[in-house]
Amino acid sequence: GWMSHVGTIRVVVARAMQRRGVAQRLVKALSGIAVNLGLDKMVAEVAETQAGARRAFERLGFKAEATLKGHIRDLYGRPRDMVIMANDVTHLWESYRDLAEEFLPPVE
Repeated sequence: GWMSHVGTIRVVVARAMQRRGVAQRLVKALSGIAVNLGLDKMVAEVAETQAGARRAFERLGFKAEATLKGHIRDLYGRPRDMVIMANDVTHLWESYRDLAEEFLPPVE
């Protein structure tokens, strides 16, 4: 289809486990899966009120590409904006591989 090269992800981390790098590890693992599936792009949908989640995706190289006004509702039924964030999978995966090579001994 016309978006078969794009993978949409949603990462949910229990409140007790937040701020421990769990989401970052999950996104990195998902990027590896995306590469294996032949995807070019990963997209994450984040509520505009989730500043911490947006910063976490930004640290991984995701950029806000669109904001959908009133697209989602919070737990109390109030409309909220949804931010569409995206990243190039190949670039993302290569940056992880390069980082790993800096810290891991060479394989002979």
